[in-house]
Amino acid sequence: MKSTKLFLVSSATAVMCMAASPAMAIFDAQVLLGKRWYEFDADGEKSGISAQEIGLAAHIDPIPVVPVAFGASLSMVDLKEADYEGDISEAAIFEPSLEVMAWIPMVPIVTPYARLKIPVMATYALKTKDNGAADPAQVVSGSVSGYHLNAGIKWSPLPIVKLLLEVGMGSEKVKIEEVKIDGAKVDLDAEDVKAPSKAFLLGVEIGL
Repeated sequence: MKSTKLFLVSSATAVMCMAASPAMAIFDAQVLLGKRWYEFDADGEKSGISAQEIGLAAHIDPIPVVPVAFGASLSMVDLKEADYEGDISEAAIFEPSLEVMAWIPMVPIVTPYARLKIPVMATYALKTKDNGAADPAQVVSGSVSGYHLNAGIKWSPLPIVKLLLEVGMGSEKVKIEEVKIDGAKVDLDAEDVKAPSKAFLLGVEIGL
């Protein structure tokens, strides 16, 4: 009888571990690539800009039985596209963030998840071409604040590898902090620029 109880307890524990383990690793690292669509709103003047985004992220699941993980990410957004009017030579957002990630375990085939990203010391930079004295080069720099809320699904073709499909929206603003024309600083007379966005990302996750 004692050995039977021990066998039943061991079996139940093994089943619980097997059910919980595919949901999330204790540590994971992710790479995501995709597109982001911004709608910059500067004092009521709106302009739609599409951009390429590359993201890296890492998370730790401190309590394995609780489907929540904490981590950090780094996104690099290249805004240098035909949607930008004028002679833009460079436009980019460099966005370190803190993240909270939650998921729904024990869903067949895929694992639904969501992540909240809060930018920390994120920056914006824009440079224009030098077209002579009448239109000298300009350099605009500033900070980015707000949040991203994304949702997606994971599918695991291999035990420690997951493929990610993710969509999301961002609610951010760009604060212009410095403007240089032909290398000289100019007085600022710019309001914060609203920068809501939508994104579509594909990625790979390695979990341990």
